[in-house]
Amino acid sequence: MSAEHTPTPWGVRWTKSSCLITPENDGHGYITKVRFRPTKVNNLEEQSANARHIVKCVNLHDGLVRALKSSRDNLKVARSNGIDNTPIIEYIEQTIARAEEE
Repeated sequence: MSAEHTPTPWGVRWTKSSCLITPENDGHGYITKVRFRPTKVNNLEEQSANARHIVKCVNLHDGLVRALKSSRDNLKVARSNGIDNTPIIEYIEQTIARAEEE
């Protein structure tokens, strides 16, 4: 049995030494920390940007998959009406499969 990930939306909260990626709605702890990279000095901006990017991707994922599925379904209808868009449909299906991988 595979566990589900923490429900979205996620957010970013700062501590003295790291950005915390947190669940926005339950107030119980954090999901993970985004820490300084030891090879760089004074990289607070990069650390913050990385945390925000992770949260943005996670929060957009489900909506983007729904949009791709809707687009694929509409393209299949167009194909049944004689429009050859098979390469686009195949690309969308591959992208959906990658997005839904565990």
